[in-house]
Amino acid sequence: MSLGKSQGGLPPDDTVQTEAKIQEDTERLLAKYHNDTDGAMTRISLAPCSPFSVTPELMKSTAEFALANGLQMHTHLAETLDEEAFCVEQYGYRPAAYADNLGWMNPNAWYAHAIHLNDEEIKKMADTGTGMSHCPTSNMRLGSGIARIKEMMENGVRVSIGVDGSASNDAGNMLMDIRNAMMISRLREEEYWLTARDVLWMATRGGASVLGRNDIGQLTVGKQADIALFSVEGLEYAGGQSDALASLVFSVRTNPVDYLIVNGKIQIEKSQTYIDEKTLALSHNRIAESMLTKAQNKTGIKFC
Repeated sequence: MSLGKSQGGLPPDDTVQTEAKIQEDTERLLAKYHNDTDGAMTRISLAPCSPFSVTPELMKSTAEFALANGLQMHTHLAETLDEEAFCVEQYGYRPAAYADNLGWMNPNAWYAHAIHLNDEEIKKMADTGTGMSHCPTSNMRLGSGIARIKEMMENGVRVSIGVDGSASNDAGNMLMDIRNAMMISRLREEEYWLTARDVLWMATRGGASVLGRNDIGQLTVGKQADIALFSVEGLEYAGGQSDALASLVFSVRTNPVDYLIVNGKIQIEKSQTYIDEKTLALSHNRIAESMLTKAQNKTGIKFC
């Protein structure tokens, strides 16, 4: 973030950085972590937070740097009507047109949310190969609205499913977001409903496409061995054996994934994980406590 409140942005000034510092850290992270080989587990994407927290100059330079270096680029766009009003007032454009003017409509780019788009903007995304990540649980939690996924798919927009962040999701449960993507579409007219197969495609092949990857997303020769196996013999799936795939999406799973293989390595076997979850949770709790203490000391506000 580079556009603080004193400059007309929404983030507090003490949470933003200078553009020079952002560029310096971007180059440091790329040199240290980025790996674009097949099966790579770590890749860096350039992700300005949103149009109301980043200057136009940084949005434009980020797009230029990403395209010049073959990197994916990501931002949150058209998430709320407040954002739309901000962009129109500050820049004279709706969010999608603003992004387009800054070089953010291209095959390397994908947006989170993309809720408040009109027909012309959806077609523009399709024509330019721009992707999007649908975050239904976050959208419901914040009351942001319902993305026009069916129209996007019909126009050829690359669509995927995401969980957004912990501040607007609370679970980070991909299977839940797959289900919610289908369910929230049912609040629209029936012609816009998504099927179980639609949302599973979005969560697998759609996700790989949006990330610009051709080495993951499906079970086929030459792809990476990323496999999640779910037993549908549990009570929650009783009566759904005629369509096990739909049963998995429609039902609320009460048990962990049975087997999880990531890049050919077994991470969960018979619902037992090889990850030290207790140590991981303790680490997260320590980090959260430290952040909360710093915020309380700085603001004098006691958070609960």
